[in-house]
Amino acid sequence: MSSNSRWWRGLILWGPVAVMLAVFLVESQQFMGVGATYIQARHYYEDIFGTITMKQWMILYGVLRKLGHMAGYGFFSALVFRALYLQRRAAVNSLWKLHGYALLATAVIGSMDELHQCFLPGRDGCFDDVAIDTAGAVFAQLILSLILWNHQLRNEQQKEA
Repeated sequence: MSSNSRWWRGLILWGPVAVMLAVFLVESQQFMGVGATYIQARHYYEDIFGTITMKQWMILYGVLRKLGHMAGYGFFSALVFRALYLQRRAAVNSLWKLHGYALLATAVIGSMDELHQCFLPGRDGCFDDVAIDTAGAVFAQLILSLILWNHQLRNEQQKEA
């Protein structure tokens, strides 16, 4: 494989991971904190669904933000798994190792993101967010393992038929 084609393959495999890292970097900035976004988000919500009390909004907004953490880091975990799987497909003797590496990468990036936020005015790092990020990654890896298991079962059934 030429160095040019290896470069493109690396970009195709790891480019989406790099894009998600850039998204995390932007979202961890001061202008994306709760204090900077909850009023505008409430206006959007009320334009669509109608009036909501501040107490109800703060509860709903908190839940939505945490679900966003889970979804974003779950997606990141899936992208890391995808890159590892496609890069090492021939050498993979255990998919569980790749799931583990994807979970580890997600926990490390989530921890680094929260640590970074400790140094930003108006933001604070929170271990709970790392746990939520990792829970999203665990959920994503479970879904991936079920998809791959189902795919393997179908391939075995086709070979037997």
